[in-house]
Amino acid sequence: MAHIFLTGNVATDPKVRTFERDGAERVVANFQVADHARSHPAASATTFYRVTAWHRLGELAASLAKGSLVHIHGEINAKPDARDHRLEITAREIFTPL
Repeated sequence: MAHIFLTGNVATDPKVRTFERDGAERVVANFQVADHARSHPAASATTFYRVTAWHRLGELAASLAKGSLVHIHGEINAKPDARDHRLEITAREIFTPL
């Protein structure tokens, strides 16, 4: 996977889950980040990324709210999304380091 550095706005309120694995409590948070094209003042393209934050970063993500400015570093996984066969949609997922 490729690494990405992304600055954008939180597009959805984080959903934080806690579960147990190997006798230890684990935390994971899922949310979306919107990246607005800034290369040209007239550009209006926005790209959305799904973010999965684990452990301490998942706990920190619980304090985020829709609209918060965030800086994300993680591994990106882009794959085709088959929800709509008429459009070419790519799901972009970012996984923060464990």
